[in-house]
Parts: sequence; structure tokens; C-alpha cells
Amino acid sequence: MKKIIGILLVLSFGWVAQVQAQSTATVDSTPKLAELAGRLNFTDRQKQQLDVILKRYTEQARAIKVKAQVLRSQMQAVTLSELDKNKVEAFSTESGKIAADHTRALLDTQREFYRLLSARQKAEYTRMRNEAINKAKLN
Repeated sequence: MKKIIGILLVLSFGWVAQVQAQSTATVDSTPKLAELAGRLNFTDRQKQQLDVILKRYTEQARAIKVKAQVLRSQMQAVTLSELDKNKVEAFSTESGKIAADHTRALLDTQREFYRLLSARQKAEYTRMRNEAINKAKLN
């Protein structure tokens, strides 16, 4: 049983580290949306709105990263002799909340980006997206 709990704890460390990396990578990849906006010929007004969306997402992602770091520290501080089912459940629950927060922030940002697009831009975005999906299938 202690081996299983130890394995779960190690896997949890890996997942929290992955969330931290994703949060950092996603914050750093916000220029990709800005690049996409350039390819879609955003108006000045759309660019301003996108800046607001990206700033909000960056703040959310940083807060999520802090939560993940705190959880990771808490999990690392627990010795196996202190780790019981309740603590495992609590860590799992908190880990799930952090993952949900990350997913929500990411998808809300994408949804808000899409809502900025005109009908012509949506058609172009869909074409570019389908092209990228088909290219990924070939690799």
C-alpha cells in the first residue's frame, strides 16, 4: 500500500509540474494569438480588445501557476508516513481544481478571441485551422 501511495505521489508531482509548464508555456504563447490577429488583419479596435483578453488570461495563468506551485510544495512536504487516504484525496481534489481552472481560462480566452472575429475572419480562421489540422495528421 505504501508503494502505491508513493507512486501516486510521484505521479502527482509530475502532473503539477506539467500544469506549471503548461501555464508558463501558454502565457508565453500569447504572441501566437497576436500573430494570428495579424494574419487575420485585425482592426485597431480588435487589437485593443485582444490586448485586454490576453492580459486577463496572463493574469489568470500566473495565478494558476502559483496555485500549482503551492500544491506541489505541500505534496513535497508530506512524508510517506503522514500520507493517508484523506490527504491523497485532498491533493487529488485540489489538483483537479487547478486543472479545471487552467482549462477554463484557456478555453474562455479562445472563445473570446473567436467572438472578436468578423464573418470573413471566422471563415479565414476556420480555413487556417483546418489546414493546420490536416498538416498535423500527415506528420
